[in-house]
Amino acid sequence: MQQLKGFTPFDTVYPCYVENDARDAVSRAQCADIHFYMTDDVLSKVDRMSMAHSLEVRCPLLDHRILEFAAKLSPRLKMSLRRGKLPLRQLAASRLPREVLAAPKRGFSVPAARWLREELRQFTEELIFERNSILESILDRRTLRTLWEEHQNRSRDHSVLLWGLMMLGLWERAHAGSGHLS
Repeated sequence: MQQLKGFTPFDTVYPCYVENDARDAVSRAQCADIHFYMTDDVLSKVDRMSMAHSLEVRCPLLDHRILEFAAKLSPRLKMSLRRGKLPLRQLAASRLPREVLAAPKRGFSVPAARWLREELRQFTEELIFERNSILESILDRRTLRTLWEEHQNRSRDHSVLLWGLMMLGLWERAHAGSGHLS
């Protein structure tokens, strides 16, 4: 198995964050989000799910003219810690009922934290603590066990890490013996 040689996702995202023309942190983060989170995560998921259900999905707020306009706004006009994305809220205020505007933000995430404690607990535990696995070769077992227990007793939410480890374990099982792991 070829090791990761110290690579982290930070190594990919950070250059995009610092090597752009934006002068403020909000704009640099916005640029990194567009280049990584939107393209590599959100839009690819929307694309797969919409195609699976024969839906044509449009993203009008991703029109290049809107993105270019948003990039030029000062950070104080882009967002507020209390009110979120200000231009979108102001636009929506003229078109949506007050109760919609006041509703809390809701994402599209799955209840991974609960699943890892309940429905997927045994399966995931067996997978990430499997002997002679990639995970065993690159992670400290005691540290991983501590993270697992913290998640299970609800003292910390490690669902993002544990979900990723479960996916890596599943990938390894699917490719074991195929020559992809050497």
